[in-house]
Amino acid sequence: MSQRNAGTLRHPLVLLFGLLLAVPLCVGAQQPVQAAGANTPYIDRIAYSVKADAGLDASVANERSALMHYQWRGKQDTVAYSVRTGHLIARDAAGQPQATLSYVAYTAPARNGKPRPLTFFY
Repeated sequence: MSQRNAGTLRHPLVLLFGLLLAVPLCVGAQQPVQAAGANTPYIDRIAYSVKADAGLDASVANERSALMHYQWRGKQDTVAYSVRTGHLIARDAAGQPQATLSYVAYTAPARNGKPRPLTFFY
């Protein structure tokens, strides 16, 4: 995780990177689910830097996230899954932001009473 330095959050992970990880790897096999109101996209307007010494001002840090629903279709099976990507904020004991962490979480509901795996990318 990044450390706070002079009012900035250093080395933020780029939300765009997380969104790229959320792009289906087998484009032809995955379809968006067309449930009305189910998807909650989020457009992050923050201009991130890829420089090693760059930082994110603590005043703009937030924990908003995007949630999208998809289906993966194999030869004999279809798996509905969700992708959530966003930021988490690490705070000190006084509640002040110290670092941010971007994440991508892939989840699928239980099937036939058996839990499905859960995968996170940080």
